[in-house]
Amino acid sequence: MKRYIHLYDAFSGINSGDKARLIKFLHKNSEEKDVSVIEDAIDYALKIKPSFGGYIFTSWEEKQLLGLVLVNKTGMGGFNPGHLMVYACLEQSFQHKPKILKELIQRAMRHCKGEIALHLRPDNPALPIFKSMGFQEQYLELRLPAKVGAAATRAI
Repeated sequence: MKRYIHLYDAFSGINSGDKARLIKFLHKNSEEKDVSVIEDAIDYALKIKPSFGGYIFTSWEEKQLLGLVLVNKTGMGGFNPGHLMVYACLEQSFQHKPKILKELIQRAMRHCKGEIALHLRPDNPALPIFKSMGFQEQYLELRLPAKVGAAATRAI
């Protein structure tokens, strides 16, 4: 079977069937389980929603989606990277073939103009892949959930 890589961006667009497949794939294979968050990331990458755009590289074998890398442009620079790799994942049955994911990440890196950042949990099994490709730990991210922030301002 022949494997190929496909690029989705604001110029190529996406049909509703492919978009639904990407959403279903990410829901199943990424840590994100909120479908609306996944759809927003796709819409920002393809400029369906107002954004700086981005791109999605997918790896296919015949009609089976094997892996996906989604990058959103942030519109920032300097101390903030110009690109955020929002998703980078493989179909669960292809987890034993990290070469597929590495190839998608390399495509995303070559396509990018500027720095790329990504957020990973410390126990993410793909962390060694990213480090072997030159990604470096630079900052520790702390987040204040909206509910906690609102409660804290009321308490003041």
